[in-house]
Amino acid sequence: MLVAASIAIEAAGARTSGRPSTLDEAAGQLAKAVHRQIRSEEEQRTIRIPYVLPVRWHLAPNRLMDSWANIRKALPGDEPGPLALDGDISFVEMVYRRIPTGRLVILGGAGAGKTVLVGRLALALLDDRKPDEPVPVIVNVASWDPSRRLSDWMVDQLIKDHPELAISMSDARSDMATELVRSGRILPILDGLDEMPMQRHVRAIEQLKLTDGPIVITSRARDYAAAISGRDVVRSAPTIELDNLSPDDVANYLPRTSALPWSEILARIQRPGDQIGTVLRQVLSTPLMVSLARTAYSGASGRDPQELVNLLAQQSNPNPSVVERQLFAAYMGLRS
Repeated sequence: MLVAASIAIEAAGARTSGRPSTLDEAAGQLAKAVHRQIRSEEEQRTIRIPYVLPVRWHLAPNRLMDSWANIRKALPGDEPGPLALDGDISFVEMVYRRIPTGRLVILGGAGAGKTVLVGRLALALLDDRKPDEPVPVIVNVASWDPSRRLSDWMVDQLIKDHPELAISMSDARSDMATELVRSGRILPILDGLDEMPMQRHVRAIEQLKLTDGPIVITSRARDYAAAISGRDVVRSAPTIELDNLSPDDVANYLPRTSALPWSEILARIQRPGDQIGTVLRQVLSTPLMVSLARTAYSGASGRDPQELVNLLAQQSNPNPSVVERQLFAAYMGLRS
């Protein structure tokens, strides 16, 4: 009786203190915490104002992904065709759930929207999550030393960001974080694989090939292609590549961010043969640069976006880097 009462008191204390007492409870609390964290980050970056910029993608070449037989968990001898995985950010959860293995590689250039996309994926999965489904956890993978097992490193990341998961479990000789990872209750979303030095990037992919279970990985396309050159790709994972924004995407978005006169810039990026327009179209082809332009030329900045045209007009050979430096400088000036 005394033992039973002690256990009951301990469990009640865990509940009232906010500490999880079971793995299912820990997963549920973690899901809520991750959801709050991603929403807060989106608010800080004003990603949803006035709306989330479109991010679209297409299937990568076959050389960058595993066979469809492995991706689709086909029986020996079966040769299934490809899945329909092209899509856009509004339907990212639906596209992801088509993948039987839950494994996905996302490639894109700098600022193409990889981080925003996985954030949207995680939120959608959390909104529809059933109690037995893993919790998507986004981590920047640049600090991972691939000489360590990914599962061990994921445990450390969970405890660092969610210290309450370091508590010991009554029915296991380990902590909540370890058991969540070990039992498959975590969906690792590894963002920024390309931020590793190439040698570590290669070793990371070598280890990722040996992992089992759902996982999502992001990288720049060029770095990923170099890292797998002459080697195997990540097993059982299809690969998608993000597309550039279209001039229409930019024309629909920027005028809704402020009342400033964007008309000439928007006209020039849609005008064939316009040298300045070609440069502006190249720069404003990623969500990152469009977001910088939105902030740099908001009503609060007191700046006129026409200065981008004037800046390029002064160049004998207009170069995208000139505009990019201007946007970064203007953005940092507002943030300082």
